[in-house]
Amino acid sequence: MGEYEVGRDLQELRSRIERLEHGCDHHGHREGPHDAPWRPGRPGRYGESAGFIVHSPEVGIDIQRKPVLWKADKAFKMPPVFSGLLGYGHHAQFDSAQSQSWGCHPEPLILNVTWNAGGTDELYRLVNQVLSIMRVRDPNTGTTSASVVYSAQLIASGRGKFAQVNYPWPAFNGTLRNAGGAALSFFSGYIDFNCQDNKPFNVFGTYAPALYDLVAGGTWVLTGGNVDGC
Repeated sequence: MGEYEVGRDLQELRSRIERLEHGCDHHGHREGPHDAPWRPGRPGRYGESAGFIVHSPEVGIDIQRKPVLWKADKAFKMPPVFSGLLGYGHHAQFDSAQSQSWGCHPEPLILNVTWNAGGTDELYRLVNQVLSIMRVRDPNTGTTSASVVYSAQLIASGRGKFAQVNYPWPAFNGTLRNAGGAALSFFSGYIDFNCQDNKPFNVFGTYAPALYDLVAGGTWVLTGGNVDGC
């Protein structure tokens, strides 16, 4: 049995266990007018979902490969599309800047859905994953800032999408770590897509600039939820 089949079977087992846990958690619970309980595959006020996807195992950078290092040799102005994307504004200029970028493992990262009627399918995958950190200094203000971005291409399988009954909403939860594996900072973002999506997926965050030299990579977990068929 290959790694893909083992991972799929483990994910289906986690899904079944999590359904049992949630069923026990909500036994005898009476919904109030503002309640939005997270009930994997169980009927809710919005109807019954078709399946469920559990959270992914913790994954992260490819530790077998060194990061790509970059450092500006002189003051420069970043292309507006990138400075705006990172939250620096389209007129930002820097007198110093440096970054590190890592590839990720596994590549691609595939999330499967377990259907209530039985069986599993790929729900979506993240390909061309990159984790990058950056530290820049603005000469106009003298301030130094640091940012992190996880970027990938999200490709939906066309078999399902997250249902509107999910609470909390499925999310990407990332952690920057030092060489010993200790957590330095956290960043997160929500995951949403339609059945036929093939689109960029980016998660941004900021952290204390003094931590830049301590960052040795990162890990992340993708949370799941109820799934509707396409």
